[in-house]
Amino acid sequence: MIRRLFVVLASLVAFVIPNAVGVGTWFLAAGLDPVVRSLLSIAGWVVAFGLSTQLFWGIVVRAFPGEVR
Repeated sequence: MIRRLFVVLASLVAFVIPNAVGVGTWFLAAGLDPVVRSLLSIAGWVVAFGLSTQLFWGIVVRAFPGEVR
């Protein structure tokens, strides 16, 4: 039960991170052209999503050894 709760909480954190990176990039690139600003924000979101997904999957595999392939 505790492991499942931990995985649910980790998923919430891991999938909020890309949104925070995307919004942060959007605000930090305020002086740039809107197209470049959008592309940077999207690229930041994609990279952060990939990394946080890897982090989340590592947590799931460690929380449920032998049950996840």
